[in-house]
Amino acid sequence: NVRMANLAIVCCNTVNAVSQVHSKLLKGGALK
Repeated sequence: NVRMANLAIVCCNTVNAVSQVHSKLLKGGALK
């Protein structure tokens, strides 16, 4: 159960980081 919880946290953090990068790229493209 602990491993599953840790995996879920890592997955959530990865998704958040990726979404932040995408938003930055979209903002950069919009500025251009």
